[in-house]
Formats: sequence, C-alpha cells, structure tokens
Amino acid sequence: MSNPIRLVVGTRALHAGFVAVIASALALGMLPLAIILSLRSESLSLAATAAGAFGVGNACGVLLQGRILDRHDPRLVISLSAAVTGAGLGMFAAAAPLGAVADLVLLCVAGLGFPAITAAVRAQLPIALSRQPERTAAYAVLSLSFQGSIACGPVLAGVLAPVLHPRGAIGVAASLVVVSLLFFARSSEGGARMPQRARPRAGSLRRAIPLFLISAGVALPVGALSVAVPAVVDEASHESLIGWVLACLPIGEGVGALVYGSIRMRGTPQTHVIVSLLLVAAVYCAGTLVASVPLLLSSAILLAGLLSSPIAIGISTQLDTLVPDAISSAYSGVVAASIAGSAAGSVVAGALVGTFGATSPIGAAALACAVAAGIAAVPLRGARRLG
Repeated sequence: MSNPIRLVVGTRALHAGFVAVIASALALGMLPLAIILSLRSESLSLAATAAGAFGVGNACGVLLQGRILDRHDPRLVISLSAAVTGAGLGMFAAAAPLGAVADLVLLCVAGLGFPAITAAVRAQLPIALSRQPERTAAYAVLSLSFQGSIACGPVLAGVLAPVLHPRGAIGVAASLVVVSLLFFARSSEGGARMPQRARPRAGSLRRAIPLFLISAGVALPVGALSVAVPAVVDEASHESLIGWVLACLPIGEGVGALVYGSIRMRGTPQTHVIVSLLLVAAVYCAGTLVASVPLLLSSAILLAGLLSSPIAIGISTQLDTLVPDAISSAYSGVVAASIAGSAAGSVVAGALVGTFGATSPIGAAALACAVAAGIAAVPLRGARRLG
C-alpha cells in the first residue's frame, strides 16, 4: 500500500499551499525576535511590549479572519490581510522610531492583519483529498511545515539582524508575507475552484470548545519550557546549550508528525490524542527528575515532542467531523488557543520559578497535559463519521 505521506507530497496541486504556509510561518517566527532586536536599544521593556503587541494582534486577527474565511473568497481575505500587514511592517521597517505609542499601535495592527494562510490552506485539504488516510497525512505535512518554519524563524532573524539591521530583518519578513500570498493564490486557484460551502450554523463552533481547551493545554508546556529551560540550564552552568535544548521540542514534533502521518494506527483520533497527552505528561514528570543534566533534559524534551505529534494532527482531524461547515473558523480557534496557552505557560512559569524552583514549570507542563487528557476523554457531541 502506498505511503500516505508520499501521496500527499507527490500531489502537485498541494505544493503551492504548503509553500505558502512555510513562507508565512517563517515570517511569523522571525518577527518577535526582529521586533525586540530593533527596539532594544531604546528600551528592553518597550521591545518586549512591542513584540507582545504584535502577538496579541495576531491572536485576535487569526480568530477574526477565520470567521471571514468561512464566508468569503479566501483570495480576497488573504490579499487584504497581507496588504495591511505589509503596509504596517513596511512603515515600521523604513521609518525612524515613531515613538512608543505609535510603534505599539503599528505593530498591533500588523499582527491583526497577518494573513491566516495556514487556516485557509487547512480548509482546502478536505476538499482536495477525499480519503481519510491522505487527509491525516496532509495534516501531518501541514503541521510540520508550520511548526518547522516557526522554529526556524528566530534563527533566520538572528542571522539577518547583524547583516541588514534588525529593521531590515523585518523588511525580509514582510517580503515573505508577499511571497506566501503569491503562492496561496496559486494553490487550487486560491479557493476559486472550491465548492460553495454552507454558511456556518449559529453555535456550531461551540462543539469545538473542548478541542480549543486541549490545544491551549498542550501549548502551555511550550511557554513553560521557554522559562524553565534557561533557568535550569543556567543553574547547571551550561548557558550555551539553552537554544539547543529548546530546539529539541520542534525537532521532535517534526519527526513525530512525519512518522504518525506515514502509518495507520488502530483506534480513533480521539484515542490517539488521549494516549499521547498521557505519555507526554509522563515524560514531563520524568523530566523534572533529570532536569539538572542537560543531555537527559534534552532527551526528555525531544521525546515529548515526538509523542505530542498525534495531538495536533488528531485535533485537526476531529474538526472535520465536528464543524465541517466552519473549518477555517475552527482551525483559527485552535491556533489562537495555542497562542494563548503558550503565553499563559510563560506567565505561570515565571511565577513558579521564583517560588518553587527552576524545575517547577516542567511539573506544571505535566499537569497541563494530564488535565487536557481528561478533557479529551469526554465524548464530543455532534461529531459526524469520518469520510
């Protein structure tokens, strides 16, 4: 039997969409660090606040665009969003510092308009692929494209900032947004050939609330690790390893997505999500015991990434059965919940480190995954049979 991943990767009609996701996510990964580097000479607190303003705008924009994408031509929605973001980032990159308030407003608007290309491409996949194994494989490729590019974004920003100036790196990110728009327009005619979908029924998204909560719960460890790993590695006097240890999570997620998307596993997507969450919680519990040894901590984080891949893919698959008439809105909700969960993880971890020690956020990550597993175990109402 053919490998589903190979079938998906070999489907030329999907290539432009995946390239659009890669370019968009690469820009999204670059921007927070590039913004901080461009403003840190004025004030580090202002730089952090500016990056946060972009993130808040992005989270709100993802939700808003998801609702609009389910009702209007995706090409028009994405084009207008890209124009807003391109203009905002271009003004910020080209102009001299405009003042704290103006910079914050400009970046918040740029984040609000950042095109939700990943959600738009995700909505096209069930239409382009009729069989569930190929759909699952496509969701794995989409997850790998998005997460891998997000992880590479800060690296690219760090390389470009000394060469082009941090604002030059922001200009490169704006250019990548334009590139993503061009490739999205080529993906299945940017939605022009997509059949007309029924207008989302009122309240249909409420059925997906448990999936939003699970997404937030599984994202909380990402924010928690961003605080815990520097604290733990600093205590072990291995500051140079911080980036490498943190990189183990997206590496594990990427490899796990390819493996999970390539094989057929018994059980339902809901079962896969529950089992994965419990295994990841166990790994994080073990991580609290070996956190003082960077090699063992890296191994635990890598394993957690590997085991967590079925969660995102399983959630995406369940959206097809829960809200088939509002995929863009629902997937945007998943993304926004992940952003909120990661931010909450950072805040909680910051409070825990000062009170309970450097390893306590890792324990909190385990607890978050266990709670998410409990939510995942509750039967979802209104689910339809997978096609």
